[in-house]
Order: sequence, then structure tokens, then C-alpha cells
Amino acid sequence: MSANVKKLAEDAGFELSAARERLEWFAALARAIARDVEHCEGRDVQLLAQLAKHLGDTGVASADAAIDQFEQIAHASSEAAL
Repeated sequence: MSANVKKLAEDAGFELSAARERLEWFAALARAIARDVEHCEGRDVQLLAQLAKHLGDTGVASADAAIDQFEQIAHASSEAAL
């Protein structure tokens, strides 16, 4: 495996790990919103929803970066096979 392909694979793996972490945060935030509605009359729902939007937006960018890197790996691998 060339150094470039190895680097791309490492970067893609990192991006996927970061996206997974953001999804775990997002799930915890969703639980917090549900508890806020149940126990605090939704006092913090608007702020928590804004935070959820931010996490969702950054998670999409991270996942998109990983997808792009895997596409580059696939392209580099197919060129190496020729």
C-alpha cells in the first residue's frame, strides 16, 4: 500500500471515529431534551435544539470528509491495479 493510500485510510478512519463520537453526543442530547420536556417543562429545549443542530451540521461534514477519502482510496487502488 502506498504511503498516500495509507495516509488517506488513516484520515478516513479518524473522520469516521469523530462522526461516531458526534452521534453519541447527539443521542445523549436527545435524551436530555426528552428529560427536559418531562421534568422541566421544556425550559431548555430551544437551546438544546440549537446545540443538536450544530452537532448535526458538524457531523455531516465529518462523514462527508470520510466518504471523500474512501473514494480517493478506491480510485488510487484501481489505478494501482492497472
